[in-house]
Amino acid sequence: MMTLFSRTALCLVCAFILQTPHCIGHSGIISVQDKTVRVVVFLADGCPICQKYAPTLRRLHEKYRMANVEFIGIFPDTFTTDTEVEAFAKQYPCGFPMKRDSAQSLAKSLKARTTPEVFVLSGAGQVLYRGRIDNEFPTLGARRSVITENNLDNALFAITHQKTVSIKKTSAVGCLIEYMK
Repeated sequence: MMTLFSRTALCLVCAFILQTPHCIGHSGIISVQDKTVRVVVFLADGCPICQKYAPTLRRLHEKYRMANVEFIGIFPDTFTTDTEVEAFAKQYPCGFPMKRDSAQSLAKSLKARTTPEVFVLSGAGQVLYRGRIDNEFPTLGARRSVITENNLDNALFAITHQKTVSIKKTSAVGCLIEYMK
């Protein structure tokens, strides 16, 4: 079942996308169209799994950006600085804007649990997919030599071809998001 966020939660996502004074790696205004699919990627600069997925995220961003799909990287912790986000974007270029969520409002709204974790949102606020990028890391400390499930790519392919996403939720593996009290 797809989750439909309230207009308040959807507006929060849009606000993060539009408020880009410290949005790293983006020089223009990101559109907010009802038909736009948004991929919110929660990242952590010190998470080795996030670092490893940068080329995959860049490839997916390039593949789907002409299909009305917008990516944004969100750093949901209270201690990462703009300088650290800039350093991450430079060392692990993904090709899409990145922003801090130091108040954790977006992470809490989407109930993000780990980094990297992706949320694919419709323009109407439906979570069309949530979870891992693929199955390269089945558990912490384990890595597959052959990826057999490309979950995010499969979801975006289905969405951009007006098909139903067959797997709407998976468990992301990575660094846990620590929420402030």
